Amino acid sequence: MQRSSLAVVLVMLLGAAGVAPLRTSLNQHYDSHRRVLDTAEIPTVGVARVASLGHVEWLADVLWINGLLYYGESLSARNPGRYVDRYASVMIALDPRFREAYLWAAVALILRTGEVPIEDIRRASQYLEGGLRFFPSDGELHMQRGATLAFELGPRLPRDSAERREARAVAAEHFRKASALGEGPEWIALTAATLLTEAGRPDAAIETLRDGLVRVENPAFRTRIQQRLVDLLRSHPGDDPGLAGMHELEEQRRREYAYLPTPLYLFVGPRVGP
Repeated sequence: MQRSSLAVVLVMLLGAAGVAPLRTSLNQHYDSHRRVLDTAEIPTVGVARVASLGHVEWLADVLWINGLLYYGESLSARNPGRYVDRYASVMIALDPRFREAYLWAAVALILRTGEVPIEDIRRASQYLEGGLRFFPSDGELHMQRGATLAFELGPRLPRDSAERREARAVAAEHFRKASALGEGPEWIALTAATLLTEAGRPDAAIETLRDGLVRVENPAFRTRIQQRLVDLLRSHPGDDPGLAGMHELEEQRRREYAYLPTPLYLFVGPRVGP
C-alpha cells in the first residue's frame, strides 16, 4: 500500500473514532431541530383510477398506509394535518366499501393539533353517515357518529339553535342503535335515553333502557338504568300498552318485593299465596 493511501486510511479511522462519542448528542441535536413540513402528494381521483390500472382497492390501501404515516407525523410534529380530508376522500372514492377509511377519517379530522374548524367536525359526521349507507348495522359506526354529533359538534353550536337540537336528536338515534347492537360503553343506554327524552321520544328511551338493563353487568349502571326506567315509566305510563304494562309490573314489584331489583323480580315472578 502506498504511503498516501495509508495516510488517508489513518485519517478516516481517526476521524471516525473522534466522531463516534458525539453520535448520540448529534442525533439528539438533529431530532430537536428537525422540521416536518405539512405537505402530501395525493393524486386526484381521476389520476388515481388511471394509475391503479384497475386495481383501485390496492391503491386505496397504499393511500391508507400513506395517510396513517402522514397523520402520525402531523401529530408528532404538531402540524395541523391539512391533508387528512384529501386522503380520506380519495380512498373512499376509490373503494366506497372501505369501512376503516370512514372511521379513520372521522377520528383524524377531529383529533388534530390546534383548534379544529367546525366544518371539519361536520365533515367527519358526513363520512360516518356515508359509511352507514354501506354498513347500516355497524354498531361502531353508529357509536362514532353519535359521539361526533353529541360531544364534538353539539358543544360548538349555539345552545338554542335548530342545528344543535337536530344534532342531538340524530345522535340519540345512533346511540340507541349502537346500544341495541351491543356496541359502546355500559353508560351508552343512559346517554341515549337522556337524548331521546330530550327529543320528545320517551317510548324509544324506555326501549333503549330495557335493552341496556339486559346487557349491562356493572351493578352501579344497572341500578341507574333501573331507576331511570322507573322514572320514565312513572312519567309516561300510557304511551302504549307495553309501557303501561311495565308500569303496572313495577308497581306490583314495589308492593310485593320492594327489595328485589326488577330483573330478579321478573325471574321470581308474582307472589303466590297470602
